[in-house]
Amino acid sequence: MILSSTITCPECGAAKLETMPVDACLFFYTCTACGTRLRPKPGDCCVFCSYGTVPCPPVQSAGRAGAGCCEPSAVGESMTTGSETESGGSILLRLGVTWPMWSE
Repeated sequence: MILSSTITCPECGAAKLETMPVDACLFFYTCTACGTRLRPKPGDCCVFCSYGTVPCPPVQSAGRAGAGCCEPSAVGESMTTGSETESGGSILLRLGVTWPMWSE
């Protein structure tokens, strides 16, 4: 399993090698060059699958390139919606794993 991926910002083109979490999907990533906050593209489970050179470890271990590890069909529950996260809640990454939302 590959644990490093280079994320390329679609706004400024900056690329940075990052270490991926092995047990969760990273839903937000802030570009260190321009400050743009990246979110996964529709159909992708995380920023590594959308903007990285290597898909996230859960997708790698599933052996299904392009299949989202955090899709509702994969975990049996739906993810929280954007409106719920705006109220200061948390994001369900996959069953049993959440990512707290802090105000910036």
